[in-house]
Amino acid sequence: MKKFILASLALVGVVATAAATVPVISPAKAVNPYGACDANSSSAICKGKGESLSEGFVKPTINIILWVVGVAAVIVIIVAGLKYVTSSGNPSAISSAKTTILYAVIGLVIAITAYAIVNFVFKSFGG
Repeated sequence: MKKFILASLALVGVVATAAATVPVISPAKAVNPYGACDANSSSAICKGKGESLSEGFVKPTINIILWVVGVAAVIVIIVAGLKYVTSSGNPSAISSAKTTILYAVIGLVIAITAYAIVNFVFKSFGG
């Protein structure tokens, strides 16, 4: 179980590092060469108006990764809870289950915080 927790923490670290090092590129916005897009326009140029790379790719990718990490943390909490219930009073099994639950809750808190930070940054800086 310790290997799984260490692997999960390593995955979170790699994801956090990758998310921090991905440059937020804001490519030029699509412009209609024949004038401004009106409300009834359905051209490909007008449909893509205002959508940058961060809105279309980076934010959804980060949100999916954080969602997967959150689901994994909840699964680990459930497994550790079952381990705790079935420990039959064995002190080492109880201690192991409590430690696993603690680490899974910490991972869940980190995932929720990362999700909040990502959404805050994108809303604040127009990403």
